[in-house]
Amino acid sequence: MANAHKVKFISFGDIIREDIIQPGNITSFAERIRIITEPKIKRAEQLGTLNSNELAYLKHTLQSELSDLEDVTKTSSLQPILAITDIHPKNFLVDDNGKPSGYFDLEYCQSAPPALDFYFLRWFLLNYFEGISDQAEEALLEGSTANGGTYDSKNPTNKKWNISYQ
Repeated sequence: MANAHKVKFISFGDIIREDIIQPGNITSFAERIRIITEPKIKRAEQLGTLNSNELAYLKHTLQSELSDLEDVTKTSSLQPILAITDIHPKNFLVDDNGKPSGYFDLEYCQSAPPALDFYFLRWFLLNYFEGISDQAEEALLEGSTANGGTYDSKNPTNKKWNISYQ
């Protein structure tokens, strides 16, 4: 993962080719999230998936959270990097001893802040290690940092958007 984080981009979005990120020119990760979620909310509204109170609550909460994220990201530098995002046990190749030896399933790669990978790691991978998730995360962060990873757990953005294990 640390090696993937060494790949830098100038914009957030879907990686189409090494020189094309879509949608283009998105320099705020909050704006990237807004672009992804607004059509989904509109679709839910059209389908009547949510009642009017649920829809109003969702819109208000999303707007509030994205405004907070926008404020936090203005004060910190978050250069987009190659984020794998689909990290879970079934996507690792392992050797005969069960030691991870490779990774596949790159269809959801993003040009995103380094924190995105760690959020997905917490959610999809570290949750498998009941009772040792804090130790596993600490070891993962140490290994990533030692290998040139750019995730900073003390960055205000990363602290605010830390997804808990529960």
